[in-house]
Amino acid sequence: MSFQEQRTNAWKVWQQSTYPRNFDLTLYLYNGLSGEKIWQNSYQNAAVWDFNKRKNIDVNATAFWQSAYGTMIDSLLDTVVSDIDDNVMCEPSEGKIVQVQGNEITINLGKHHGVKIGDEFTLLHSNNFISQQGKHYVSYNISPYKVKVTKLTTQSATAATVDNNLLGNIQINDLAVRY
Repeated sequence: MSFQEQRTNAWKVWQQSTYPRNFDLTLYLYNGLSGEKIWQNSYQNAAVWDFNKRKNIDVNATAFWQSAYGTMIDSLLDTVVSDIDDNVMCEPSEGKIVQVQGNEITINLGKHHGVKIGDEFTLLHSNNFISQQGKHYVSYNISPYKVKVTKLTTQSATAATVDNNLLGNIQINDLAVRY
């Protein structure tokens, strides 16, 4: 945040000076499992600062959010949310397997994450490795198992294999991916 050098009412010397205030924001979105950067964007805009230049303003107050500057930030944040939605909606849902029992798994995605009863997931078996240079890489092998959600809570889902086969080498921290 910063003030612009030029005031907006330079010809009205009897009024308090009003300066546009800038707002600049850069966002980075990373995959929480792999650490890869998925998306990045910068946003900037300016609006008149309706308040005294030196006064502390409560940003939780209605007066701030109804001001020209607060309205501009609110609009900018709406754009940010829309842009994130547009860029993430095509990404597959990935959940970590937190429990394996026979032909059932429990994953850390639930109703809150848009999972529904009957959703099918492909399982990915973790195959991490360290290169000769000592760098750690995340890798996954696609498992032949597919599972279908049978139970659901807000934060987790239980899924069973479609053909009732046991889940062989699937382990905790492997991934369940919904395409």
